[in-house]
Amino acid sequence: MPRNAQALTSWHADWSSLRVAVLGLGATGFSVADTLVELGATVLVVAESAAEDLLELCEVIGAEVVLDAGLGVPEA
Repeated sequence: MPRNAQALTSWHADWSSLRVAVLGLGATGFSVADTLVELGATVLVVAESAAEDLLELCEVIGAEVVLDAGLGVPEA
């Protein structure tokens, strides 16, 4: 398993050891979260607010969401 980003040179690398925070849950933030989950990373989305449909989709794909980024990035 790669332990750093330098080992992630392709879609075929083992992304499962990565814990990633995605900041924001607009169209781009969701796309990034979706792709990283599909690659096997553990994803935490931190956003000030989000549309209800994107929150539901994050639940479906398995990305954790923390709303109210004004509190800072959670320890998780």
